[in-house]
Amino acid sequence: MKDAFSGADTFKPFKLIFGQAGKVREIQVEEAMLKEYFLNDLLKNYKDSLKKLRLKEQEDFFWIVTKKFDARLKKTYREIVPFLKKMDKKKVKSYMEKKRKKIEKLLNQNTLQTPEVHELRKRLKKFHYCWKILNLEKQKKPLPKKDVLPELLGKWHDCQVIIRHLKKAMDTVGINPKEVSQLEKIKTKISSDSQLLFKKIHASIPASEFFAMST
Repeated sequence: MKDAFSGADTFKPFKLIFGQAGKVREIQVEEAMLKEYFLNDLLKNYKDSLKKLRLKEQEDFFWIVTKKFDARLKKTYREIVPFLKKMDKKKVKSYMEKKRKKIEKLLNQNTLQTPEVHELRKRLKKFHYCWKILNLEKQKKPLPKKDVLPELLGKWHDCQVIIRHLKKAMDTVGINPKEVSQLEKIKTKISSDSQLLFKKIHASIPASEFFAMST
């Protein structure tokens, strides 16, 4: 079965809105982490600039979500439904089996490096969403441990995104030197937490429990 959920023009509206929503979420996660790691006002300027950036990204999000865009999404939905109705159980099983094998190929590697972990996170996320969309979770009771690996990968990814944001901020011309020092301390702490999560991810592999529900 052809992977109809990637690269198709039909799904561009969804990619656009999800992409912008992702930008807002990343800033919100960073703001939450800053509160967790730093409870004082030493980063007032940086926090203020972060808030301004979040408000701008939120404004861009709502600029996209217009009545015209809503009509476009509904049109896209009407185009998707007939395609989904044509899928039979055999095609669904084949599609999900291909996804599962790709994930298992990564899981079977002895040592996953950062790029592979990023790829694993994306594949598991896609597998999970397809599982829910296709209502496969109603056919078999999922095992409790199936969410452990995706949850760890999600937390690790958030750390990676924030570390990248902090590095970019510290390279910005004109930023307060005192705040650069504080940001460096926060980045070091988040990097340490990221490494711990990375070890937990490896400890959860192979996560055969995740696939017990799909076999």
